[in-house]
Amino acid sequence: DEETGVSRSKVAWYCDAQPDVAVAKAREWAPEGHTSTSSTSTLAKLACFVDDGGGMSALDGTVLAHQADVVASWLHGRHGVTDWNNALKLGFDAKALSWPDWLASAPVAPLLPRAVHAPGELVAPVTEEA
Repeated sequence: DEETGVSRSKVAWYCDAQPDVAVAKAREWAPEGHTSTSSTSTLAKLACFVDDGGGMSALDGTVLAHQADVVASWLHGRHGVTDWNNALKLGFDAKALSWPDWLASAPVAPLLPRAVHAPGELVAPVTEEA
């Protein structure tokens, strides 16, 4: 959940292969041969999550978070933030430093992390609660 940081799905490991239907969705959105079309890609995991979650309309306020993003959010209190390393298998363009047009226009675009930082870049100070 973008506001609270509470997970709305089960955790998917980095190496977890997704069903063929999720891979097919990723291949509909991404350019042919793109790394985000593999069965273990974050994009395939996101497609599976949307299907399991009842579709996009049921996911209002949801934003994708990698495990490292969740742990970091416990420290700085920001949700919807990731870094280039985590965003690459989702389709992030590290040269342009942005989501590519094909992904920004995909049905899952509202679920993409709102901010993508350079690895190691300061996102926010550690909160007092942490």
